[in-house]
Formats: sequence, structure tokens, C-alpha cells
Amino acid sequence: MVKHSPSLQHNLKIGACCISGEHLMPTGLSAFQESHPNISLSLSIIKCEHVFSGLLSGDFDVGVTGLAPRNRSLHKKKLSLAPIVIFNAGAINPTDGKITSLKRLMKTRLILREKDSGCRIEFEKFLAKHKIHLNEFSMISESDSNEAIKNLVKEGYGISALPEFMIRKGLDDGSFSEIHLQEGRPAMTFYVSYRNQNNPSKIIQELITTLMGSLP
Repeated sequence: MVKHSPSLQHNLKIGACCISGEHLMPTGLSAFQESHPNISLSLSIIKCEHVFSGLLSGDFDVGVTGLAPRNRSLHKKKLSLAPIVIFNAGAINPTDGKITSLKRLMKTRLILREKDSGCRIEFEKFLAKHKIHLNEFSMISESDSNEAIKNLVKEGYGISALPEFMIRKGLDDGSFSEIHLQEGRPAMTFYVSYRNQNNPSKIIQELITTLMGSLP
């Protein structure tokens, strides 16, 4: 039995992590669908490790994640670099542009993404870079729901750290207030991955180009 390439099948199966699937993919996939109306797209929004396993098993043709795959059988390309903002409830704790430090935030209540999420990993790397451990804060909640995290912060339960594009609306309308750090901002890299091959199919290359051109 001959196994057809995605370009001959006229369909692409895409796996995406929660953040990229909810916030980055819709615009890019809409643009791609407009220019390729004969291509059928399917999108599964799951955790990064499940995206990678799906790529290896052939369940997905392309993956978009906030973590880089570690398996050498998967090829990766950087899609974008997104700054991570540490923020609190603007109406309750406005910062008014004041600059503070990580050490001054120690013991502050934290509401973060779950362990092994790209955003959480990059935040912990940022802390480690400045010789601070997560246990020096007061972790009150961790969740795989971005909306739950934002709602908890909005109600004043603690501070959090999420990619800037996810909370831009709240920063603009005053619901959230960025905590400006003298250490700067952490950042999160988003990757597109596919099974190792010398020349990925033309349609996969075109999808990657479209996604890169549509990301914030």
C-alpha cells in the first residue's frame, strides 16, 4: 500500500500546545486556508509532549509548541519569540510604571501554569538565572487553564507570568498591571516541528511560511 504525502492527500494534521493553539494558530490557519482552499486542516490542541509523540507516531504532520522537541527524529524551526509579562490586578495593585526587583517579589503569591509547560519552564529559567528558586515565592495555584489564571489574578489572589500577547487587552484596559523588573522580562520561544526529512513537503513549507508571517 502506497503512503501518500500530505500534499497528495490534500490534508494536514496539526498538533499545537494550549497557548499556540488558542492564541497563535487561528489567524495563521485562516490565512493558509484562504490561499489553499483545497487543503483540509485539522487542529488538535494538547500538551507539548503529546504533540511530539503525535508527530513521531504519524498522527500529526506539523506541531507548534512553546517547547523545543528533544527527540532527534523531529526537526524544529523557531516561529517567534514572545516576551513573558509578570503581572498583577491593575485595579487592585497598580504599579504606575514603578520598577522593582525579583528579590522584592519573593514571598509573593504566585499563580502559574502547570509543571512542564513552556511558559512555566521559561519563568523558572529566568528565576534561576538570577539565583532565585520558585520555592522562595508562595505558590497558591497552578493550572493548565490560561483563563483560570487570568481570572484569579484579576480577583487579586496573586501575580502570574504569561506571554504578553495573551494579556495585552487586560494591560490596555487596566484590568492587569505589568510588574516592571530591573532584571528585564523573560521570554518564550515558539517552534514549528515536523518529522526529520531532508526536504519537507512543499505544503508544509508553505504552512510554516504563512504561520511565520501571521504571528504577533
